Amino acid sequence: MKKLLSLCLAVIMLVGLAACGDKPAESDPLTSDVTTTTGDAADITTTAGDTADTTAGGAEESTTTAGDTPTTAPTAGNTDKKPTADVGKTTATTKKKTDKPPANYDITTAPMPKRTLTNKELVYYQWEGIVTDSKSWDSLMKKQFGITFKVKKGNFYNYWSSLAMLIRSGDSPDIVEVSKFSPRVMSMDVLQPVDDILDLNDGLWNETRETMEKYRWKGKVYHTFLKTEMESWFFYNTKMMRNYGVKKTPKELFLEDNWTLEECKKIMDKFATKDGSIWGLSVQNCNLMAIAGVKLVDFDGTNYQLNLKDPKFATILNWIHSVGVAGNNTMQCNDPVGDFCNEKCAMLLTPTHVLYSERAEKIRDDIDWVPMPKLDKDSPYYLEMYEMPNLAIAKGAKNVEGAALALEFRRWLYLGRVQETDYLQPKINAAVKKYKLNVAAAYDHLDKDEVAWTQEILKKYDYVYTDNDWIGWLAENGFIASFPGYYETLREGKPWSSLVETEYNRINALLKAFTA
Repeated sequence: MKKLLSLCLAVIMLVGLAACGDKPAESDPLTSDVTTTTGDAADITTTAGDTADTTAGGAEESTTTAGDTPTTAPTAGNTDKKPTADVGKTTATTKKKTDKPPANYDITTAPMPKRTLTNKELVYYQWEGIVTDSKSWDSLMKKQFGITFKVKKGNFYNYWSSLAMLIRSGDSPDIVEVSKFSPRVMSMDVLQPVDDILDLNDGLWNETRETMEKYRWKGKVYHTFLKTEMESWFFYNTKMMRNYGVKKTPKELFLEDNWTLEECKKIMDKFATKDGSIWGLSVQNCNLMAIAGVKLVDFDGTNYQLNLKDPKFATILNWIHSVGVAGNNTMQCNDPVGDFCNEKCAMLLTPTHVLYSERAEKIRDDIDWVPMPKLDKDSPYYLEMYEMPNLAIAKGAKNVEGAALALEFRRWLYLGRVQETDYLQPKINAAVKKYKLNVAAAYDHLDKDEVAWTQEILKKYDYVYTDNDWIGWLAENGFIASFPGYYETLREGKPWSSLVETEYNRINALLKAFTA
């Protein structure tokens, strides 16, 4: 398995909504997870009649009110306070709505989104900066439509409260980079719904419409999505397994349908040391919680149900307690990738792309991988999926029409990218053909045997798909959170039974504030 570790670190910096503090990188579909050819923007190849076309193609238009500009900015720690005053309304034109979604939508011939633009400047709020790549999505928009971008950078740790301050001061951006749907953020009232701005029945949204509906907030769509893919894999070092006398590797246990938490702990015990110099398992985030198959919060768009007391969560947290400082002390999460790459840790649970680093090259031939273990023998295997949001439109945006085009154009670039994992070959869409893009994915870094193994994994069992959307409920800045009790059981040796009531009451109070 020579090349799995040649994956895209840049993507997972976006995907890494990390409990351990990883900062997501700019979510650029054509620089983060697409390899491009060299050359400047002038080298982009277009078909006749497509360059710098800013017309709507004769589509019927109507005028709608996009929303009011708030004047009171809440902070992330005080999300029950919402903007109250009306400083004015933003008007956007929208294309004629499609009556119902098309049953079939050919992504290889999908028409490029177009709108009539009178304002060709977009104010772009994000935490990084514009990527200087001739085929990044923003560079393509500049070339295609004459758009220029004015970047407002938000402090990563105060990202959403900083946005609220901009809105309060009347300096709203137009588009906002988002890494995850967050009810905490939604309670701050800094974004505007897109139901009346976008034609959500257009075939452009076919692949992600179900996800959009899943994350409606109080009946409205605020977030569109770019792609869905598997997030976490369970990697292990085959050489360390041999050297420490492990009789059955995770792969062998998986093929026997016996890859469980209990069996994982048996392997971890082989690496127990008095001085803690070697670890059995290192965990990048709190992704292991996904194997409970239970949502921390059930939410129907208006009402919520907190499920923190579910016995499956207790099973996982009790297991973590047994392998943490109170038990055999063979699990850690201080420098997961570093320790794994330096052979100080035998197994690593991490999002799928994080291992694209020079550090991992020295152990590349010793890496194998399986899905996360089952809760127990009678439980199914869960595949944790990441639903990657598109840009959002800020409340009070001055160029709503341009913002809408940005959302549509970016989705168009991503057509065909909704699949189980980028270990599978991505589909070619109209944008890839038009701009001669080389769609690089994890697939391109695997040899034939590794591709075959990945395909065997995905066909082996009937998986249940799950996600880690609990982060969006708990993260104070919309990005980073830890699962309740996770670090207390692991690092402080506290049993879950001593924490559950306090944590339940704390989170329940937060949810009441968010959904009020």
